[in-house]
Amino acid sequence: DANGCVGIDTVELDVMEPPFAEFLTSDGAWCQTADNQSTAEILIDGSENSTFELILEVQGIRDTLVNLSNGTVPILLNNEAGLNQYNLVKIIEYHGNNTCETELFDTLNMEVHPMPVAQFTASYDDLCSPVEVEFESVEGYSMYTWDFGDGNLQMTPNMLVSHTYHFDYNDVFQRTDTVYHIQLIVETDFGCTNLLSDSIIIYPTPVADFFVNPVVQDFPDSEIELINLSSPGNWSYYWNFGDGNSDSQKDPEQHTYENWGLYDVELLTFSPYCRDSISKQIQITPPPPQAIFEPDTSGCPPLDVTFKNQSVYADSYVWNFDDGSYSTEASPTHKFWQSKAHQVELVAYGLSGTDTAKQIILVHPSPKALFEAYPREAKNLKQVFKFLNNSLDGNRFL
Repeated sequence: DANGCVGIDTVELDVMEPPFAEFLTSDGAWCQTADNQSTAEILIDGSENSTFELILEVQGIRDTLVNLSNGTVPILLNNEAGLNQYNLVKIIEYHGNNTCETELFDTLNMEVHPMPVAQFTASYDDLCSPVEVEFESVEGYSMYTWDFGDGNLQMTPNMLVSHTYHFDYNDVFQRTDTVYHIQLIVETDFGCTNLLSDSIIIYPTPVADFFVNPVVQDFPDSEIELINLSSPGNWSYYWNFGDGNSDSQKDPEQHTYENWGLYDVELLTFSPYCRDSISKQIQITPPPPQAIFEPDTSGCPPLDVTFKNQSVYADSYVWNFDDGSYSTEASPTHKFWQSKAHQVELVAYGLSGTDTAKQIILVHPSPKALFEAYPREAKNLKQVFKFLNNSLDGNRFL
């Protein structure tokens, strides 16, 4: 002071290093997810007893993180597809009543690859197995992984695939309507995946078959034996025997035909959705024809004879009257002029062959009356005459 006295005072100053912050996480990329949990770490370097505020700019929008401590701080990263940029702008340190701040210039770049869109359509012309189904997804992905729901998988770079569904009829679980759960996983060039599940229903198709015996038999035998050999399943059945008769039993066992002929026996095996049928031909042959006719008669010429045809299993006839005349009528009438034993022949024709019957029609010679008298003139009233019978083909005389 003015008197030359000197006073000394001491003040201690605590000079702190300016705060600092930086990203510990390196630039990177990941696939967009439905539930994003991706984080990045920021290192805050400052005094132990300080609190900090951090100004962060994300995609041009600033946000302030408050009440932070010294050390590492996690931040949740955006899940928006594309390049997401995170800029550290400023850090502010609060130490008692004092504040320090530092401008920051650290940037984190995170690329979020978009989640692929998993979708597909299933196209098929029928609901009955075997069914070829065409599956079509959307283009633009590197890999498509298909689970067809029947134990078969396929990985392909093509968005269009086809798959055929078959039923194993030895598997009791595949004898009924089956729901197949289809799953598609699509993958991008960056390894991003997405999944879609859907289902289709396929109905089993029966395989109709049966055994018939005998295939050929001769009438009057006309009964056939039937055994249903259709594939196992809860089917309905319809039998058409080809003669106007039908049956809906699974196993009708036998059927009897009333007449001979060719018959197509058909079995329809079906469900409300699917069906199959099979037809087999059987033949019941007619018996061989039997040529029979009457009468066996005789008479004098001209002799009219009406023949009664009693043939069976025949449908056409030829008559030979042994006088150069013929007829194709079933029961003709014929006039015989010649006196002789006519061997009349009937040939009966049927589906199973021919048969011949022969009978004698005897036409007797017509008698001729002739006689001579001796003498021819009477010499007196007491003349005696002798008569000589010279008649031909006669056996009674008056």
